[in-house]
Amino acid sequence: MIRGFVRKLSTQTKQVAEGRFAGRTVIVTGGAKGIGEGCVRVFHREGARVAILDKDIVSGKLLAEKLNDMGNSPSLIGSTPSDVSPTNANANPNRNSTPNRVIALQCDVAQENQLQDAIDTAVSVWGGKLDCLVNNAGWHPPPVNLEDISTKQYLNHMDINLTSTFWGCKFALPYLRKALDSQTQTVQPVANPIPLSLAPTTPSLSPSPSSQRPFVSTFVSYPTLSVRKFPISFSSSSTFSISSSSSTSSSSSTSSQYASFSTSSPSLSTQSQPVAPITPKSLTNKTKSVSIVNVSSLVGIQGQSQAVSYAAAKAGQIAITKALAKDLGPEGIRVNCVCPSNVLTPLMNEWAASFNDGDTQGALQKVAQKQILGRLASIEEIGNVVLFLASDDASFITGQALVVDGGATLG
Repeated sequence: MIRGFVRKLSTQTKQVAEGRFAGRTVIVTGGAKGIGEGCVRVFHREGARVAILDKDIVSGKLLAEKLNDMGNSPSLIGSTPSDVSPTNANANPNRNSTPNRVIALQCDVAQENQLQDAIDTAVSVWGGKLDCLVNNAGWHPPPVNLEDISTKQYLNHMDINLTSTFWGCKFALPYLRKALDSQTQTVQPVANPIPLSLAPTTPSLSPSPSSQRPFVSTFVSYPTLSVRKFPISFSSSSTFSISSSSSTSSSSSTSSQYASFSTSSPSLSTQSQPVAPITPKSLTNKTKSVSIVNVSSLVGIQGQSQAVSYAAAKAGQIAITKALAKDLGPEGIRVNCVCPSNVLTPLMNEWAASFNDGDTQGALQKVAQKQILGRLASIEEIGNVVLFLASDDASFITGQALVVDGGATLG
């Protein structure tokens, strides 16, 4: 028991030292700036290999270079998907021998072919599998009334903020499945709650008297078996007998089986194939997390004035999250989304500057006061939430829209 505890503690210490995502691959769309940058930074901090997919390749390269230098890694690679491949990823003679952990690829997520090529290329650099996709790319248009939005503008807003999430999930799914298939799932049986070792004796020919077996019954249910009840009776010779009866829908006959066991020997024998026990670990067994995290918005839940296309897109991301969680959950792939309120990003600054009075700082201060905490979130704070949802710490969470709002919804 002590050895097991020490072994577990040693494993946990190693995970902390290496990072929760050490050796895993993550793609972050819109990862060059804002919330995407926050996600890239925290995943890199936790040991992940991160691919930045962004239209702004200059900012993406700068971030990749900075993070690779922090990790004593080579400088950035890639500008477009055609520049990056497993064979040329370390072609620069000025690079050292440490492989890149952050790469940047130019990609307009509103263009289906560009997004597919970028995902294919990013995954190929690190072995062809993907552990987490973060659909973060998006754009908040300036305030506009419904009657002033053209159909073309509306569809463009939807492509950037919603359709890109659909495309990202679709193109990443084969690689997420590959990551899941590469994991070895081992079920460790737990000790029998009744510490008895079982050895065969001559099977009983008749059930024990009912007066001897009123208090111990075990119920086991399987998709291909009917529910069975095993009355157990004990005798003074340290043996007990189990009687079971089963029936099937294809036959009207009922068969009974009885077996007696000794508590002094470790083997078990019955007249038919034994039914495997359901144990706590077989019910809770899991693999390492493979997941999708969509970055939606509080606007997708509460709405926002003069932002009908943006609100519709962000609400759609939540719906995609829940639908895919149902579709992919049985495979072991989790899908969640984050709904931040107001975060201090370049996009927020751009939005605040769009008001006619030109008082950007005043606008930001008003927005900050909408949170009970009286401030805006930092990009790393949202990144930490995304990391949590993608990590093994959230292994039993799927289909959720996690509101991260500093108390804004409390009024």
